[in-house]
Amino acid sequence: MLFGIAMGAVVGLTFGHYIPFGDSEKVAAWVQAVGSICNSEKVAAWVQAIGTLLALVVAIVVPWWQHKKIEEERKREDFLRGRVIAITILPEIVDLYDRLIKLKNASIKIVASGDANRFLEFGKFTISRPQKISERLDSMYLLGDAGDPVLALMARLDLYAIQQQRTINSVAVSNDAAKALSTMLIQMFEMAEKAFSQVSAFR
Repeated sequence: MLFGIAMGAVVGLTFGHYIPFGDSEKVAAWVQAVGSICNSEKVAAWVQAIGTLLALVVAIVVPWWQHKKIEEERKREDFLRGRVIAITILPEIVDLYDRLIKLKNASIKIVASGDANRFLEFGKFTISRPQKISERLDSMYLLGDAGDPVLALMARLDLYAIQQQRTINSVAVSNDAAKALSTMLIQMFEMAEKAFSQVSAFR
C-alpha cells in the first residue's frame, strides 16, 4: 500500500498541472487511484514479464557476443598463421616455377624433334615436393583459396615423379609417353604459375 501511495505522489508531482490541487478530495482520489493501479496484480505481472524478457535477452546476447569475439580472434590468428606459411613457401614455389619453365621448354623441343628417347635425360632433372611445402600441407587450409593450387600442384608432382621414374627405367621411350610427360610439365607449369600468383597475393 505504501508503495502505491508513493507512486501516486510521484505521479502527482510529475504531472501536477493535470491534477486539481485545489480540490483536496479529488487529489486524494487521484493518489488513491494511482496507488491502486501500481498495487494491482496486472502491473506486478507486467513488471515480472519485462524482467524475465530482459533476463532472456541478456542470456542470449551475452554468450553470442562472447562467441563472436572468440571467433573473430580465432580467424585473426588463422590469418596471421596463413601469412607466415605464405611467406615461408613462396620462395620454394618460385624455385619450382623456374625449374618447370626450363623442363617445359626442353620437353616441347624433345617432342618436336621426334627423338622421344631424349626424355631419358630427364633423370637428372628430378622434381619432387619441396620440403617446406611438404611439411605444411596439412596447414594449407589457412591460405584459403590460395592453398588449393598449391595442393593440386603437389598432387601432380607426385604423379609426375611416378611417370618420370617409369620413363627413366625404360629401355626406350615412345612418342606417346614423351607427349604425356610434356603435357604434365606444361600443366604443372601453369599450376605453379597460379599457385605463385595466389600465394603472393595472400594478405
